[in-house]
Amino acid sequence: MVNETISEALMTAGELADYLRLSKASIYRLSEDGTIPTIRLGIFTIRFRLSDVMEALENHGSKR
Repeated sequence: MVNETISEALMTAGELADYLRLSKASIYRLSEDGTIPTIRLGIFTIRFRLSDVMEALENHGSKR
């Protein structure tokens, strides 16, 4: 879709790690413990929607 914004685009763990300036291992750890939501596209394929991840991180930070 041409009008798709970056916040709605699906990102790989590497892309999200680069964007958030974290390691890929940190991204996988956050997804495994349920801190950030994932979209499963197959058995070994997951993607992340930036807007969902940012909302989850904001909510997670406010709970502390």
